[in-house]
Amino acid sequence: MSGSQYAKWLIDFGAVLIFVSILGFINVSAINGRIEMGIPLSALDRATLPVAIVCIFTGLLLVASGIYLYFFWKENKIP
Repeated sequence: MSGSQYAKWLIDFGAVLIFVSILGFINVSAINGRIEMGIPLSALDRATLPVAIVCIFTGLLLVASGIYLYFFWKENKIP
């Protein structure tokens, strides 16, 4: 696999993680509604926000590193 393909994989995987984190934040708003109604939360519900935060920062890091590596390999003509 060439360097530019590797960078594109990083960008794609980072974009998927960002999408997953957006879904997590939507779920957090639903969880807040359950809190207001007095419905008890499961352990999975309590773990949603930290996981969404980690996913968004990891996704942003992967996208940024993929973009950097793509232009680095393109500029230095590394296969």
